Amino acid sequence: MRRAVILLVAVATLMVIPGVANGAADPVDAFVGTWNSKDVDQSNQVLEIAKINANQVTMTIYDDGGSICMEFGPGGKPTISLVATGTGTVQLDGTLHVPTYDIDCDNGLFFDDFGGEFDYTLRGSGRSMFDTTGVT
Repeated sequence: MRRAVILLVAVATLMVIPGVANGAADPVDAFVGTWNSKDVDQSNQVLEIAKINANQVTMTIYDDGGSICMEFGPGGKPTISLVATGTGTVQLDGTLHVPTYDIDCDNGLFFDDFGGEFDYTLRGSGRSMFDTTGVT
């Protein structure tokens, strides 16, 4: 009976954390790399994700027009670039969760632990990533 319980726990663990068994990639590996997007304010973003360990990453976002920086040009388009940094953890459902970012605007504004509970999900066999606002 004891062997059956241990085997059941081992099988359940493999089902909960896909991709870790048999030397396969860590859960974060699908997120690691450089991602490009057009933000909802039409600015250009580059997101760099680097692996810390099997479930954690560092995130750096470069945005050529961050609305949070509070300076706008013609048509209301943001004109100040920013760099945002944070640490994310892959959840059991495969979502990459980032609780806060530190945001440093080129005009001197700085936001420490800017919150909002940012979540990133992969779609299309991992070829596309979407954030909480639906930006790809």
